[in-house]
Amino acid sequence: MRPLTLSLEAFGSYAKRTRIDFTRPNQNLFLIAGDTGAGKTTLFDAIVFALYGEASSNLNKKDGTELQSQFADYSTEPFVELTFTEQSGGAALQYTVHRVPRHLRPLKKGAGLKDEKETVSLLMPDGREYSLNQKETDAKLEEIVGLTKEQFMQIAMIAQGEFMELLRADSNKKKDIFRKLFNTELFQRIVDELARQRKARNTEIAQLHTACQTEVAHILIPEDYESADHLQELTRQLIMSDHLNMAVMEELLRELGILERQLKTRLSAARKAYELAAGDRDASRDACNHAKALLGSFTQLEQAQQELAACAAAEPEMAEAGRLAEVIDASYELAASYQRLTDAAQAVRQTESELTKQQALLPRLKQEQRQTAEAEQSAGQARLEAAAHYTQTEQQVKAALAVLARLGRAELELHCCQQTLNGRKEAARLAQDALITFEQQEQQWHTQAALRADAFQLLERWKAQNREAGNLAEELAVAGQLQTGLREQERLAEQTQEQYRLARQRFQAINEEYNDKQLAFLDAQAGFLAQEKLKPGEPCPVCGSVEHPRPCRLPANHRELTRELIDELAKAVEKCQQEQTRASTAAGSAAELLKEKQASFAAAKTKLEARLTQSLPDTPAGLPLEQAQQRLAEWKAELQTQGKKRQQDAEQLVQLQEAIKGAGGQRQMLQGQSDRANQDSASARVALAKAQEAYDSLAAQKTFETEAQARQALAQATKDKELAEAAYAVALAASQAAKTAWETAATLVRRYAEELPGQQKIQAARQETYQSILAEKALPEAVWLMVTRTHAKTEAAALRARLSAHETRKATAAGMAAAARAAIGDATRPDLPKLEEKQKAAETDLESKRASLEQLNEIYRVNHGVYQSLQPKMAERGQLVQSYVRVDSLYNRLAGKVTGARMDLETFVQRYHLQRILYAANQRFRDMTAGQYELRMLGDEQAGDGKNRGLDLLVYSSVTGKEREVRTLSGGESFMAALSLALGMADQIQASQAAINLDMMFIDEGFGALDEHARDQAVRVLQKMAAGSKLIGIISHVSELKQEIEDQLIVTKDEEGSHVSWQIS
Repeated sequence: MRPLTLSLEAFGSYAKRTRIDFTRPNQNLFLIAGDTGAGKTTLFDAIVFALYGEASSNLNKKDGTELQSQFADYSTEPFVELTFTEQSGGAALQYTVHRVPRHLRPLKKGAGLKDEKETVSLLMPDGREYSLNQKETDAKLEEIVGLTKEQFMQIAMIAQGEFMELLRADSNKKKDIFRKLFNTELFQRIVDELARQRKARNTEIAQLHTACQTEVAHILIPEDYESADHLQELTRQLIMSDHLNMAVMEELLRELGILERQLKTRLSAARKAYELAAGDRDASRDACNHAKALLGSFTQLEQAQQELAACAAAEPEMAEAGRLAEVIDASYELAASYQRLTDAAQAVRQTESELTKQQALLPRLKQEQRQTAEAEQSAGQARLEAAAHYTQTEQQVKAALAVLARLGRAELELHCCQQTLNGRKEAARLAQDALITFEQQEQQWHTQAALRADAFQLLERWKAQNREAGNLAEELAVAGQLQTGLREQERLAEQTQEQYRLARQRFQAINEEYNDKQLAFLDAQAGFLAQEKLKPGEPCPVCGSVEHPRPCRLPANHRELTRELIDELAKAVEKCQQEQTRASTAAGSAAELLKEKQASFAAAKTKLEARLTQSLPDTPAGLPLEQAQQRLAEWKAELQTQGKKRQQDAEQLVQLQEAIKGAGGQRQMLQGQSDRANQDSASARVALAKAQEAYDSLAAQKTFETEAQARQALAQATKDKELAEAAYAVALAASQAAKTAWETAATLVRRYAEELPGQQKIQAARQETYQSILAEKALPEAVWLMVTRTHAKTEAAALRARLSAHETRKATAAGMAAAARAAIGDATRPDLPKLEEKQKAAETDLESKRASLEQLNEIYRVNHGVYQSLQPKMAERGQLVQSYVRVDSLYNRLAGKVTGARMDLETFVQRYHLQRILYAANQRFRDMTAGQYELRMLGDEQAGDGKNRGLDLLVYSSVTGKEREVRTLSGGESFMAALSLALGMADQIQASQAAINLDMMFIDEGFGALDEHARDQAVRVLQKMAAGSKLIGIISHVSELKQEIEDQLIVTKDEEGSHVSWQIS
C-alpha cells in the first residue's frame, strides 16, 4: 500500500481545499515540517481517518464533529480523500476512498444546524463504487490494506508520543498488542476455555457442597434420641467445613439410617395412641352435646309455663276490651247517620231562605234594567263623534312625522359624514406614523441581528463543549470505579498474601517435623537390624568386621515411631503443601489482578488527565479524582449558565431573521394602508357636502316645529277617543249587568221552587233511618255522643289487635310446653359442667397425641428426604473431583499459574515472533548506536520466575558486557530503540503475511530527544530503508532535520487555517 494523493477540506485546521501529491518528492524520505500546532499531525490523522474512520491517536481518539474545522463555515462539507495503490499479482491497483465525517450543516429552511452522519465511498480500480454500505466499505478497506487500525498504527503510522509504548510496555501489554498483530488469540482462547471449564467444575463442586450443606442443615434430631449428640456433631462438622468430608458424610448417612428405622417404629405407636384419644374425645363430645340439648328443653318448658300463667291472668282485661270495641263501633255508626240527617235539614232551611230573598229582588232589578239601557244609547253617540275627530288628527300627524323623520335622518347623515371625515383624517395620520415607526423598528432588527451574527456558531461550540463535559463525566465515573476496585483488590491481595504466609509457616513446621521423625525412624530401623543381625564372631553385613564393640542402642524417645505414624505425617505434609500451593496461587492471582487494576486505573487516569488538560488547560497535572470531579462540576455549571445565554441569543437571532425576512412585505402593506387612508379622506369630504344639501331641502316642508308637538296633538285626540270609548264601555257593562241580574234572579226563583219538595223528602227519609239504627243498637243518644267524644274511632281496631295477639301468645306457649315435655320424656336434668370438664380433658389429651404424631411425622419426612437426596450426591462428587483435578492441573500449567513457570501458552508462542522482530530490529539499533546496544528477551528461566515476563525486553551493552532494563535508556536511546523495534515489527508482519505490501511509513516526532550524532545515525537508517520502494515521512519541527532531509512538505497556519507546500530538492 502506497499513498498517491491526499485531499481534504474543512477537516481539522484545514479550512480550504488542500491537495497533497506524494509523487512529488524526488526521494522516498521526506520531512513534514512546520511550527508546533501548524497542522502537521492533522495530515497523519487524515490518512488514518480515510482508511479507518478514526483519527490516529489511541490516547486522544477523535471522530465526528471533533474533526470538523473551526476555520470553515458550517455550509462547507468536511471530507478527506485518499488515493493509494496496492500491489496485486505484480500490478499496482489504484483505489480512491472519500470519507465525510459526522458534521453539522445549516438547515435548508429556517435557522439552526442539523447533524449529518458519516459517509464513505470507495472507488475500485475499474472505476466502480464498491458499496453504499459503510460497514461493508470499511471491511473492504481493511481487507485491501491487510491490517487492522491497531496493526497499521504500529508499523505504518507511528503516532506522536505512542510509538515508544511497545518498547516500555510490560509483557501483558505486549501480549495484547502481539495478539492483534500475529493472530495468537487462539492460544489465549485455549487457556480461557480451560479456565471456563475449571471454573465450571469448581462451581459445580461448590454447588454440590452447598446443596449437601443445605440438606444436612434440614436434619431434625429428636432430643430423646440416644445418639443425638453424635449426630449433632456430625451435622455441625459438615455445615461448618469449607469442603465436603466424605468420611463424615458416610458416618452421617449411617446414623441417619438408624434414626429413620427408629422413627418408623415410634410413628406406628403414636398413630395408635392418637386414634384411641380421638375415640374418647368423640364420645365425650357427643355426651356433652346431648346434655346441652336436654337442658334447653327444660328451659323451654319453664318459659312456656310462665307464659301460660301470664295469659290466664290477662283474660278479664281482654274480655272488657272486646266489649268496649263493640260499643265504639256502634257509636260511630249512629254518629254518621245523625250527621246525614242534620245535613238534609240544613239544606231545606237554606233553600227556603234563598227562595224568599230572590222573590223580593225581582221588581227593583227590572227598574235598573230600563235605566241602564238608556244610558248605553247616549254613550254610544258620543263615542262615534270622538272617533271621527281622531281619524282626522291622525292623518295630519302621520304626514308631519314623515317629514320630521326624513329631516332627522338627514341630520344624522350629516353628522355621520362629519365624523367619518374626522376619523379618516386621523386614520391617514396614524397610517403615516405606523409606517415611520416600522421603518425605525426594521433598522433596529438589522442592528440586533448583526450583533448576534455568530450566535449559531457559538451555540454549536457550546454544545460540543457540553458533550465533552458529559464524556469527561463518564470517564471520571469509570476512573472512580476503577479506583474503588483497585482499593478493594489491594485489600484482597494483602489478605491472600497473609493467608499464604500462614500456610507456608504451617507447611514448614510440619515438614520439618516429618523430616526429623522420618530420619529418626530410618535410623531406628538401622539400629534394629544391628541388634538382630550382629552376633559375636560373625561378619557385619555392612562393614564385614567380626568384632562389634559398640552396637547401636535405640534412643528411648524414638522407640514409639512406626511406619503408620510416619505415613500419617506424610499425608499431613502433603495436605499442608496443597494448602500452601492453593494459597500461593490465590496470592499470585490477586497480585496479578492488582497489577492489572493498577495499570487500568493509571491508564484511565492518564487518559482522563489528558482530556481534562485539553478541555480545561488550566487544570494542574496529577489532580486527584475528587478535585477533578469538583473542577468538572464547576465547568459544567459555567457551561450551563453559558448555554442559557447561547440558546437565548440563537433563538433571538432566529426571531430577528424571521422578522427581517417579512419586513419588506410589512412595509409595503403599511404604505398601502397610508395611501388608502388619504383616498378615503377625500371621499368623505364629497359625502359631507351632499348630506348638507339634502337636509336643507327637508327643513322647508315642516308643518310642526318638532316631532313632540305632532305627537302631542295625536295623543290628545287619542285620549278623547279613549275616554268616549271607556264611557260607552261602562254604560254597556252596566246595562248588560242589570239585565243579567234580573234574569238570574228569575231563574233562581224557578229553581228553588222546584228543588224544595225533593229536599224535604230526603230529610224525612234520613230521620226514619236514624231512628231505626238507634233502636237497633239500643244506645241512647246521650251514651253514643259521650262515647264518640271520649274514644277515637281507631281505638276499636287497636283493641281487637290486642285480643288477637293475646290468643296467639297463649297458643304459642301451649305448643312450646307440649314440645318440651315430648323432648324430656322421663329424663332428669343433666350435670353439664362435669360433662364439659370431661370433654376438655379428652380434647387436651387428643391435642397432645396429635402434636406428638405430627412432630414425629415431620422429623421422619424431613430426614427421609435428606437421606434420599444425599446418597446420589456422593457418587456425583467423586466424578466432579476427578474431572476438576485433571482440568486444574492443565490450566495452571498453560496459564502460567505454577510457581517458577509463570509464562503462559500465548506468551510462549509470541516469544517466537518477538525473537524474529528483535533480529530485524537489532540490525537498525546497532547501526543507530554504532554497535553499542542491542535488544534481548529475558531467558526462559527468568521469563517465568515470579510473574510472566516472557515478553519483557532487556538492552545489552557491548561496552559493559551486561544486560539492563530498557527503562534505564535515556530519552534519545529509547527513541532509537523504539524506532528500531517498530521497523523490525514491520518487517516481521510483512514477512508473516504475504498479502501485505506496505510501501509507506510515517513517524510523528521524537527526533528532538536525539543528539546530533544519534539523529544522523537514525536518519541514515531511514534513508537506507527509503532507498528501496518504501515511502517514509517524518513529522517534526526540529530545524536540524531540514538540513539532513532535502524534500520537505512545509505546513503553515494563519487566521484562515493550515496550508501546505512542497519544497523539493
